[in-house]
Amino acid sequence: MTHYQLYRSYLQARLGRLAERVVDDERGSATAEQIVMIGAAVIGAAIVGGIIWAKMQDGASNIQTPAP
Repeated sequence: MTHYQLYRSYLQARLGRLAERVVDDERGSATAEQIVMIGAAVIGAAIVGGIIWAKMQDGASNIQTPAP
């Protein structure tokens, strides 16, 4: 076996393994889905909190206070 054949077979094995990991690797898919769902929930909660805060501020601004 020449050096060229040895290098070629080594690179072929290494690149083949890397290609398999990139294509068939699903180890982090559940975590990524959970991160997206939690992010959507946090954004939704922030929007609802902002709406409630604005309503409370508007209501507090409309309270009649007698002037002395």
